[in-house]
Amino acid sequence: MSSGTVNEKVGVAKHASATGLVPNQVGFWGLVFQGLGGIAPIGIFFALIGTAEFVQGAMALVFLVGFVGVLMSANTLFWYSRKIANARGYYGYVKDGLGRHAATFTAYSYVLYAASNAAGLILFYLVGFSGSINLVFHTNFPWWAGIIFAGSGLAVVFYGMWSGLKPSIKAMIALGVLQMIVLTVISLIFIAKAPDNSVKPFAPYTGVSGLFLGFVTGGYLAYGGYGSIVSLGEETKAPNKTVGKALITILVIGAFAWVIASYATAVAWGLGNMKSFVTAEVPAAILTNRYIGVGATAIMTLLYDLVIYTLLNNFLTSGSRVVFAMGRDRLLPASLAKVNPKRGVPVAGIAVITGITILLAAVSTAVLVAMYGVPNGIIDSYIVLGILTTLLALLVHGMASLSIIWSGLRKRFGQLNAKRILLLVLIPIASIILTVAAIYYAVLGITFPFEAAPIVFVLFCIVLIVVLALRRDRIPALEAIGETE
Repeated sequence: MSSGTVNEKVGVAKHASATGLVPNQVGFWGLVFQGLGGIAPIGIFFALIGTAEFVQGAMALVFLVGFVGVLMSANTLFWYSRKIANARGYYGYVKDGLGRHAATFTAYSYVLYAASNAAGLILFYLVGFSGSINLVFHTNFPWWAGIIFAGSGLAVVFYGMWSGLKPSIKAMIALGVLQMIVLTVISLIFIAKAPDNSVKPFAPYTGVSGLFLGFVTGGYLAYGGYGSIVSLGEETKAPNKTVGKALITILVIGAFAWVIASYATAVAWGLGNMKSFVTAEVPAAILTNRYIGVGATAIMTLLYDLVIYTLLNNFLTSGSRVVFAMGRDRLLPASLAKVNPKRGVPVAGIAVITGITILLAAVSTAVLVAMYGVPNGIIDSYIVLGILTTLLALLVHGMASLSIIWSGLRKRFGQLNAKRILLLVLIPIASIILTVAAIYYAVLGITFPFEAAPIVFVLFCIVLIVVLALRRDRIPALEAIGETE
């Protein structure tokens, strides 16, 4: 089948007849800011220390290289989005190339990924909220004030998702635009007042090995969350055209944000002083105080706390659609495909993915707090969930890349020519190699309790594979929904 063959009317008809989800709820820019919510641009200012440890001031180069690397992974989603638009998301793509068994494995992996990501974010804000407020406003909020903030954030996100996709998307657009404005203005002021403007941040002056480590541990993973929009295919206007364009746009905006913020922060700090940058508590806040003022620091910090909404919304919205699709496909109880007839949202899916998120956060925290106390146990739990999320994200992307290679070789996108061999075979192979490298460095040298994450990951995969093998004849066929011919 030719990748350029798109029958929008047939696609919409299939959506309307096969599901209670409401088509045409979100357009191009809605998708862009929904995906950008997973990157949370304002958070870039607070996330540069880890990369600077490897490359010092050459962070902008790392994120440029990361952009090229993640485009390889996005290539898979782009091609599949032109022929498949349904709530299955990644597992719908994997079904096309590798069949229903691999698709089912991917489906369960994605649900755990979305929930563990959201759980980790809740714990991050739970333990970090008070510190961020105290740092800027010189208050003395106790750590447990973060419980109230994180719990309130989750409740607001839950209400937003429950209220309908349209109002939820509007909130994502508003917060996304505000973040980009604040990030761009602060970055430009940093650059204008910086003592050390040069092209040096775009050169690997600390060595190629440091650049590679910065790339696989930071630059390649910096764009996480952009692919969450593929599970909104049934609710998107002209999805076979819109989703792919939105994916690329998210990455372009994300690359702009990472590059300008990392460059501005490095030159404003001073390229010769990057060792002190790595040990500073919140370098961006220090620079904002120095070059702009405490008011700007307060705005940046408060906005950083508020984007708990965009982060949780991104992962829980996509996870709820996948749970819904699994219920519809009978991979989970059929009751989980329940849709609110008035709002057109998968209420059962929203409730289940939120419940799993709370359970993961509670269980991991209870275990590690019992071992290490408060707040260390909470911090360790956040890190463990973060590593688990990274491994699951890489697994899901790797499955999609394997799938498109097989789809391409089977001529699912038309006759193979030099262009399609490059885009459907060679680039996905390169993406898989990067994924394996990223997995390796994600677990390299970690110690207890953080090594619990790869152990849980491996056990989850083994148990899931065994269960699916034992029940292979009972896994239902996945009917074509939102697939163009």
